[in-house]
Amino acid sequence: MAPNRFITWHWTAEGFESAADWIKAHPHEVRSGIYLSDSPSKEVWRITVPPRHGDYEVVIKTYHRETFSWLRLFDRSNAVTEALNYATLDGLGIPVAETLACGEVRKFGKLKSSFIITRYIDNTIDGSSLMPGGSLADQDEFRVAFSKKALEIIARAHACGFSHTSFHPHKILISKNSTIDSQDLTLIDVAHGGFKNTMSMRAAIAIDLATFFIDMRLATEEIKLLSAYYLDFNPFCGFTVDTLWEAMIAVD
Repeated sequence: MAPNRFITWHWTAEGFESAADWIKAHPHEVRSGIYLSDSPSKEVWRITVPPRHGDYEVVIKTYHRETFSWLRLFDRSNAVTEALNYATLDGLGIPVAETLACGEVRKFGKLKSSFIITRYIDNTIDGSSLMPGGSLADQDEFRVAFSKKALEIIARAHACGFSHTSFHPHKILISKNSTIDSQDLTLIDVAHGGFKNTMSMRAAIAIDLATFFIDMRLATEEIKLLSAYYLDFNPFCGFTVDTLWEAMIAVD
């Protein structure tokens, strides 16, 4: 992938070319798929590409109105940032969605829209199922197992300098084959994440973890136990359980 900050461009994974051509030629088929969008400026569709073009089941995310200012004229789009984050995290051994294509539409450098296509991850639910009101909210042991595995993944990402900007449980997919003893998780929707320097990571860690714990509505004692578990996987972050707790409380 070689993003161009000046002109329209696209990238396609090897073997996905025929599927990408079909998607481009059949926008009406895309819009007859399953609509998953979560914001007015972003369309997210799940579709199945015909067998003669690879029989892929994919998620297509298109950003129509990106934040723009002349000071950030040639900045990367959300879609490309997400694709690059996926590639980097995958290289670090962190489970993420598979990117099949991405690209940007630009005019004289000004970003008009961008897209990313990822392989649909079947047979999964997301972490919100374990939040209060979720379909698995009463499964206490499974919730603890999910939290531990999620924090292990988050800690590994943090140890490499990556912050999600807010690790919400709904951005973590859980395989339906997961058990209390074996959790199979995948990170999705990392467009707003990025790599930070050591000084910035302390605040980022507190924000990411506070977001996760608040969403999961965990008790104080449980948060502290899970914080200790997190620190086992990111021991050099500069926190103890107590100082991490204080930093999370200070998050606005």
